[in-house]
Order: sequence, then structure tokens, then C-alpha cells
Amino acid sequence: MDKWQITLRVEGIRREILQIREANRNYKAHTTHHVTTRTQEVHPNRMAKTILIADDSDVVRRAVCEAFALESDFEVCGEAHDGHDAIEKAQRLHPDLIILDLSMPVMNGFEAARVLRDLLPPVPIILFTLYGDVIVEERARSAGVADVVSKSEHISVLIDAARHLLYRNAA
Repeated sequence: MDKWQITLRVEGIRREILQIREANRNYKAHTTHHVTTRTQEVHPNRMAKTILIADDSDVVRRAVCEAFALESDFEVCGEAHDGHDAIEKAQRLHPDLIILDLSMPVMNGFEAARVLRDLLPPVPIILFTLYGDVIVEERARSAGVADVVSKSEHISVLIDAARHLLYRNAA
């Protein structure tokens, strides 16, 4: 991903974060009972699920962290700048979910997912990538990735995918 694409995507994510913040403010203003955020009503009495986010772009990684920070049912427990860093931090932090970029230096998302799957089998992995096609999805699944989300999608798609993976068996 070149600098122009990164800049465009980050600006898009920032606009999406502002939309989410505005929606949260509007929701709070129109409720009659005390609810801190819209996600607390969806998932009451649940502790925040921890997430490790790995992306080699500092700007993209920070934007994704900001988006998850707005959701009361998630807590970003760590950030990594490449696949090797993600493996080290996952072993130390034991997150509930890992989000990996595909194209990272040192170790890409496929390679990191294979190692993470062996080390932390119950932890779901989402591949968050600019390169989303059938071949990438097949390779991701064979590497142990639970879901693939395109960076061209609205950030809410990534948040919804995370929720689905973490809460699908909880009731």
C-alpha cells in the first residue's frame, strides 16, 4: 500500500470514527435509561474483550485502535508493527482476538497466523487487508484465520466481525 492509499484509507477511518462518535452521542441523548455506550446495551454484564492489533502502518494501526476504543466491549491490549512482534506480544498479553494486516515486513500475516494458530489455538484471528480476493481468503483460512475483512470496508465491518467471533458462542 503506497502513502497515497494509506492517507485515503486513514482519512476514511477517521470519518467513520467521527460518525460512530456522533451516533453514540445521539443515542445517549435519546435514551431514557443510563447506558454509557450503545455496545453496553448489546452486551450487558460482559467484561471487555482484549484485542491485539498488528499493522506495519502506524497511522492505520492507530486509527483502528481508536475505532475499537470507542466500543465499550473491546479493549486494545497491544499493538504490533509486524508479524514477529505480533507473535511475541500475543504470547505475553494473551488477547481474546488478534487482528493482522497481510502485508507486513519481517513476517507477513499468513506466516504470523500459522504460528499464532499453533501457539494460541482458541484465539480467533482476523486478517485486515487491502488485498481481499478469493485466493487471499483461501490462503488465510488454511493459515488459521477465522475471518478476512477488507480495509476498503467501513470500519464497522471489522468491529462487527470481531464481535461475531468473540460472542458467537456466548449467550
